[in-house]
Amino acid sequence: MASSYSCFPTLPVSDVEQATLLIQRAYGAAGTGAEEQRALQAQLFELQKRPEAWGLVVPLLSSADPNIAFFGAHTAQVKVARDWESIPDEQREIVRDAMLDIVSRASLADRPRPVLRKLFVALTSLALRLAPHHPSRWPGWLVTTANNFVARGIRRSYLLEFLVIAAEECTSADLFGPTKIRMHQTLYDTAELMVSMVTRASGSDVAPAMKCLSAWITFGMPSDYLTPLVPFLINLLNNPETFVPAVDALDALLSSSAFSSGAGTKTLTEPLLAFLNTHGPGILQGAITAAQDGGSIEEVPHSLARLVAALGDHSVSYVVRRLADPQVQGFLRLVLGFQSFPGYFNVDEEVSELVLPFWYLLQEALWDAGTSTTDFGSDSGGGTEASEHPAHVAAADLQIAQALYVEVVAVLRKKATWPPMSDLQSWTRDQRDKFVQYRRDIGDSLVNAYYVLRDKMANSLVDVVAQETARTESHSWEEAESALHCIAAIQEGVPLAREKIPILSRLFAPEVLGRLPSTGADRVRLTMLGCIGSYATWFPAQDSTLLLGVVNYVASAIHEPTLCLSAANALKELCDANRSALAPHVSAFGELYGRLGDVPDTERNKVLQSIASVLQALPPLDGVIPVESIIAPIVQRLAHALDNAASLPEDGRPACITELEALAGCARGLTSQNDTFFVDEGDAEETNEMERSIATMEAARVQPRAAALRDAIMTSMRKCVTVWAEDIAVSGALGDVIKAITALPTDQTIITLPPVPLLELVATAATRKVTSIWLGIAGMLIGQMNPPSPTTLKVVPTDDARAFVSRILPALIDPTMRVLAGPDALASEPDVAQSFFKFLLQVATNFVWSIYELDALALNAVMQCSISALSLQEKYSLQAACNFLLGLLQQSLGADSLEAQIDLLIRTYGRPLVSSLLYGIAGAAPRSATPNLADLLSKLISARSELCRMWMTEVLFSEGFENCKADADARERFLKALMSSRSSKRTRESATQFAVVARGLDNSAFGYATVTM
Repeated sequence: MASSYSCFPTLPVSDVEQATLLIQRAYGAAGTGAEEQRALQAQLFELQKRPEAWGLVVPLLSSADPNIAFFGAHTAQVKVARDWESIPDEQREIVRDAMLDIVSRASLADRPRPVLRKLFVALTSLALRLAPHHPSRWPGWLVTTANNFVARGIRRSYLLEFLVIAAEECTSADLFGPTKIRMHQTLYDTAELMVSMVTRASGSDVAPAMKCLSAWITFGMPSDYLTPLVPFLINLLNNPETFVPAVDALDALLSSSAFSSGAGTKTLTEPLLAFLNTHGPGILQGAITAAQDGGSIEEVPHSLARLVAALGDHSVSYVVRRLADPQVQGFLRLVLGFQSFPGYFNVDEEVSELVLPFWYLLQEALWDAGTSTTDFGSDSGGGTEASEHPAHVAAADLQIAQALYVEVVAVLRKKATWPPMSDLQSWTRDQRDKFVQYRRDIGDSLVNAYYVLRDKMANSLVDVVAQETARTESHSWEEAESALHCIAAIQEGVPLAREKIPILSRLFAPEVLGRLPSTGADRVRLTMLGCIGSYATWFPAQDSTLLLGVVNYVASAIHEPTLCLSAANALKELCDANRSALAPHVSAFGELYGRLGDVPDTERNKVLQSIASVLQALPPLDGVIPVESIIAPIVQRLAHALDNAASLPEDGRPACITELEALAGCARGLTSQNDTFFVDEGDAEETNEMERSIATMEAARVQPRAAALRDAIMTSMRKCVTVWAEDIAVSGALGDVIKAITALPTDQTIITLPPVPLLELVATAATRKVTSIWLGIAGMLIGQMNPPSPTTLKVVPTDDARAFVSRILPALIDPTMRVLAGPDALASEPDVAQSFFKFLLQVATNFVWSIYELDALALNAVMQCSISALSLQEKYSLQAACNFLLGLLQQSLGADSLEAQIDLLIRTYGRPLVSSLLYGIAGAAPRSATPNLADLLSKLISARSELCRMWMTEVLFSEGFENCKADADARERFLKALMSSRSSKRTRESATQFAVVARGLDNSAFGYATVTM
């Protein structure tokens, strides 16, 4: 490699040696600690930023140390991607020629592949800068470069790798309009050369050739070149040496080309089906035999499974239209064969997962073909999900589909079965976790099978459980457990609105449920508990004896440590869904409550929530004493924990959290399931019923015991704030209580607390320590202060509410501003910042007048803080600030009484706001936040267009906007686009394009240019 190039600076040997030493210490020294390594990497990053860093490229690439050579190539990539503007215009072609020579020499010297890949990326980045110009500054760059490499004798595999990089870079590059068209044309012009190289590849070059072809197919290779390649690729499948790379290319052809989504049936689908029917069964059977003999699956059968899955995804509509065709039948046998591959997933095999999504696709295609699932899927006529279109599939094909899915269900149930405990003990934690996830995926596919088979499938699964429970000899319960898992998985497809589903009644009756083991066999019992919870909403339409039997089964497991959590969850689901049916049996829950002494706190709290759900169904007046009986002890224990906090803080704190969680659970349980948010004011009966319900609840709430209970709860909450306001865990638990214990007037319970004292409580807590928890709760309570009318969606806050919010607002804003006032506070306190802006958005949405009633200093602090947040690198806080300012503008502009206030606000803060938005779009803010910034700018322009035109002109063409890499023409086009836009969508599009240009990323492959040190 040449020692120097005239376009690059020549560095002293000492500088190169220093850089080399830094690289070796950062990446090559075994004893380098993490902190030291980060510091060294930061030094190298700074070194790359310097203009003279170009001088490092050649000497570092000459090193025999691969780390040093890689950093040299990496430096070339970074300089092209990040510092292109620093290269004088007259030097750019010279740099291009130098890079071509550097890349050629490195390739001829057989430098390590990672080094060559970096250099290929750098060269392609150069092309993205030069080639798309009009006229082009590098005409026909790809074909001339490829021919140049061929002429210089560079290996075919390297050239193929370069073509891969070119396609990938152009796919991910930020290109627009004519620039994109011109750049893509350079690839189209090279397609013939690429195809020639691919079809002539042999030996070790076949794999890189297929990788190259895959990349070009994904890029968007012209369709004229694809059709002749199909026979070539299928022919490669006949050779075990080329089978795997050929599958890679066919996978891309099936999924990412003009042939995707089922196209090319004659060209692609039918030839592949013919190959699979001829060669597939033999390959599959050989793999099965090897697996049964204890061997592992080889690359060819694994790739065959990938090909089968890809073809199934591509051609599922073709399959559905020809279910009786022998070729299709053979294909379905292959899919089923891979699905039933011997062994346990992720332990013995990994191919069954590849074909698992096919069953979902096949069922969807059956529906799309117009097949009525009711016609062939329901034995009892109870199906409710049928196609609106007439059936287009022949009766014989429907029978084939049913027969196929019967086999699928049997296979999937077997694949979901756990091994015997003796085998399971040898599994690693990772193997167990992946098998659990695989079972979940099987469950998703079983839902689709249920849509085809309906009751026939449910019957077959319950039969398995019933047969297992009827066995008299000692046996393991894995078969029954897998069937129960499958039954639970299909719950979302089962039409639970049907009043009677006999097969479920059989499952939950004593004949089956009652015969499950009562001790040991934890897995099958856990799965049954989960199954019961899944079907909780089915029981309201059943006989109460069946429901009570299931509740007793669940309750009996509450005291077993292994089953306790699952039992508590199942009980919660049952009680929540069957409140009215269980309310007459509330005394039984009183007995359960009395036996909770040995139940762990988390599970006990779930049981308390379950009991509260049942109590909610009682008439409000009848519920006062039972509610008091379960909540008063919680409040007493909470008070005791708070009393002990001063002397025994380590004991008091966890006890306090536990009781707060119990109180929140009870409050959630007491919340009504009925949607009373809005009623039709024209429906007198409905309105009267709602008013009677509110009056009945209010009569219960004014009972002395109910009022005293609420007072005790409020007292304990105030004491919590006094003692633990600065503790995050206690604050979180208390916040959950506040969320659960507040409600709209139509949804009040016996213990519901009004928002005013709670807001005062939150304000008190915020004066102790501002946290995202308190600000989030404050925002929620602000919304509660302005509830909608139950008979109209119109929201008009009362004068008392407006006065209270105006009074409480400074108590929340002032301490927050003190936290966020520091120079880096917005960045160092992202949770607080984000929650604060969300809180302000709630205020602006419900009580916008209160913001203008702040004193001048407080309002200025809020606005300055919000504008500063528009330059944050943490996008969630930035987006929250955008949403607040946008909401403030929208609400203010929509209120006639605030016309003078909003005009003054815009004139005072409009110029810095516009400046911050433009700087953010141009690079000060993350690119992902550009749409948010654009929406706010669009609203501001629509409100005061001429003022915004003046401010934007001043900012865009000011000297302070120097870091923006967009030239004057680009800025002018952006300004015109903003002023002519009539929608926020157009403004977002213009801002997104300008954000790329302003960062100097136009005509660049941003994905590869991004450097993470």
